[in-house]
Amino acid sequence: MRRFRFRSLLVVSAFVVLAAQLLGLGLPQSAGAAAKAPITIGIACSCTGPLGPGIIVSPPGFQAWAKYENAHGGLNGHQISVVLMDDASNTGTALTNVETMISQDHISVLVDDSEGDTAFQSYVDQHHIPVIGGSSTSDLFLSDPNWFSPGETVDTYFLFYMAAAKKLGEKTVGQFYCAESTICQQGVPSFRADAKADGLSVGYVSSISYAAPNYTAQCLAAKQAGVQVLNVADAAFVAERVGQNCETQSYDPWYVAGGAAIAGAFPTSPGFENHFLGAEDDIPYFDTAIPGVKLFVNEMKKYYPSVLTNPNYTDGTIQNWITGLVLAQAVKASNAGSTGPITPAEIYKGLYTFHDQTLGGMAPPLTYKKGQPNPVHCWFWIKAQNGKFTTPYGLQPNCVNPPK
Repeated sequence: MRRFRFRSLLVVSAFVVLAAQLLGLGLPQSAGAAAKAPITIGIACSCTGPLGPGIIVSPPGFQAWAKYENAHGGLNGHQISVVLMDDASNTGTALTNVETMISQDHISVLVDDSEGDTAFQSYVDQHHIPVIGGSSTSDLFLSDPNWFSPGETVDTYFLFYMAAAKKLGEKTVGQFYCAESTICQQGVPSFRADAKADGLSVGYVSSISYAAPNYTAQCLAAKQAGVQVLNVADAAFVAERVGQNCETQSYDPWYVAGGAAIAGAFPTSPGFENHFLGAEDDIPYFDTAIPGVKLFVNEMKKYYPSVLTNPNYTDGTIQNWITGLVLAQAVKASNAGSTGPITPAEIYKGLYTFHDQTLGGMAPPLTYKKGQPNPVHCWFWIKAQNGKFTTPYGLQPNCVNPPK
């Protein structure tokens, strides 16, 4: 318990420091920058609020990319200005913030790190502003042609969970899902259906609250039901608490999670150590043997070093960096801004050139077709082994075709 309280204190302390950093978002131009109109990019973020500690570590990835680009001449000679606004997971604030960014800041692109994006969906669509990333967890990537995902989308998550159970040779799965979001509850039927389709049994499913003092009752119920593979569909810091509580009850299932639900501390966390199999939405953020990941980490060390030691640091940060890579490739493909400002229309044109685009191996194959949603059904396997994350199944993305 003492260890958990200390870790909680670290999370809160890092959260406060990082929040202060993010609200001072100046991106100075490099000396001698070309006198072209800058491109303004907005970030809608639920950086505070119930899930804030797990989200606030994501935007610095995009901001670090923007600073790197500015230091190297900008996008086709245009410097990048970033406007970040926090909605604290409040839908009314989310809409107001995006209205401000579009009508007053005149953004050309929106990066979506918000839990309240359905509130501003219609407004963004009406103004024809492309939404790229930042994370790929929004359901809007599955239904709105204006949302462009940089990595695996949520409709693949349950297929991954079942594929993980089969890879581990287990037969009974279970899920603890977040009580604070209706989206989590809406996913339960799909979880059950995908398990059945793969010949797996669902032993136990329950909601959990991030504010609960412990998860002892749920751990004991899952243990009693014989759940061998457990998915905690909640923020990574909540999953860590579940692991601690279940281990205290001598319950040691395999844990599976994807994307931003993975904490960098999992390989050494009680319950997760040597008992975790995960899916990264994009290239594993910890493998610095990959040149693109090494560059990302180096730039994070330069501009936002505290993020790298934040207990909630996860692939959400590199997804925001990769969001920048998506934008840069779109600008390059359409030669946007060659005769004037970089416009949303030029960015759309560049995005529609993507066909199995991997951005040099940093992303799974990305294809964007005009007029239709463009979900991404690929992931990268990772595992917790001997105190660190590994890639025991290689660095090629695992791609599937979801049932219709």
